[in-house]
Amino acid sequence: MKVKELKPFESTETFKNRVAGTDLESSYQPDKENKFNPENGATGLGANPQNRYTHVANAGLTSGKAKTTIAGTNPAGQPKNGQAAGVKFDVTATYNGKPVKPGIVMTSGEDIGTLESEIYTTNGTPWDLAAIVGYGSNKNAYVPLDKFKDMNGGKTAILKWQDEKFYNALSNEKFATPDATTAGLGSQVFGGYRNNGGAGTPVLSTANVTEVGLYIMSSGQQSSMIGIKFSDFGDLPESYGMAEHYLRTQSIDYDTKAIKQIQQPYLGKVKADIDSAPGTRVIGIGSDDATETGDEGVDQLIAPENVHINKDTGRPEVQLVRGPDNTYKVKVRASANGNENFNGTLEKAYVRGFIDFNGNGKFDKGEESNIAEVNGNGQEVELTFTNTQVVDTTKDVVNFRVRIAKDEAQVEKAVGIAYSGEVEDNQIQVIHPPRGDKEETTGKQGELNQ
Repeated sequence: MKVKELKPFESTETFKNRVAGTDLESSYQPDKENKFNPENGATGLGANPQNRYTHVANAGLTSGKAKTTIAGTNPAGQPKNGQAAGVKFDVTATYNGKPVKPGIVMTSGEDIGTLESEIYTTNGTPWDLAAIVGYGSNKNAYVPLDKFKDMNGGKTAILKWQDEKFYNALSNEKFATPDATTAGLGSQVFGGYRNNGGAGTPVLSTANVTEVGLYIMSSGQQSSMIGIKFSDFGDLPESYGMAEHYLRTQSIDYDTKAIKQIQQPYLGKVKADIDSAPGTRVIGIGSDDATETGDEGVDQLIAPENVHINKDTGRPEVQLVRGPDNTYKVKVRASANGNENFNGTLEKAYVRGFIDFNGNGKFDKGEESNIAEVNGNGQEVELTFTNTQVVDTTKDVVNFRVRIAKDEAQVEKAVGIAYSGEVEDNQIQVIHPPRGDKEETTGKQGELNQ
């Protein structure tokens, strides 16, 4: 990550659009510099350790004495009160010698009340909610600050270190989130929000990122946290919903610098690869295997007895085994761990499949399989689909999703974020019984019909 610019939120295109055509249009100042209260000594944004007000640390996500938050800071590297400041980063990464667009996670490094704000921006996929972190009584949903219009000390205190344009925009709620329900989930701008008074702290996630920004407004101390993530995504069209699995094989103790290896489950014979963004095609041009490192394909995912190669198309076909009571069965390969350096106690992993039996472009209720346990590597697990709808026999292809993770709850649904494992999306060439025409005759056996 590299600093691209140091400017406050009122210099952004987002703010420009908010005030365009209003009498506050001049409060957009594209060349404005970050502002800090000189009475308190902060002169810029800097790195600082978490403190006793860091909610995510109090909930167990601690980084010790390491400088993992960004806040208004004095020249001695100490966090100080009073800032209306922002920073935008360029984000780059490489994987297997190729440039990739990583993901970003962001959260607050402090306690946010109603008179202060943090805003996060991305040029990647819209912000998604990775988690709400809570502790003690602070465990309920975070609260969007859709009425944010003042900071501690009021107008007199603010104007000692800010200009009238800033205060007028603030008092007219131009720094408030326009989304009173989620504070900006599903968009590229998230915040502000509060996490005090019983509220939890959201951890936000975005992918396919090359630029990300954070903006802080507070008369007191305030800080944000940012991290890089790598993920595996599903590859079916958008109508099926997004499935994302974080790819992590180690963590670090920030105080002792000790590295801990992490169990990482995977599907098939090939471990999960890093995807820059959710896919929209499972095969052909634009698919994951055409643009990223190939880890897909039914022939490496499905157990051999359920797969054969079509001699006409040259592609693998999957035989869904028809069972009693309108059930279908298929076996998939799965492994509880693909991290060769992990030497801890192996935990169970969990697998679930989803098939779009009726071909309506989504996974409906009843199109999911049982959840199968995985206790080792190279295991074949049988997935049973108890489907109340008849497979459309006019189609030779159905869309198929399989998920694996250490947390059973994270594979219950076809969509959402899992903190481990892998997702594989495929099109299954379904083999149907021979179809013919139905003809009826009347009369007795042996009688000729005219």
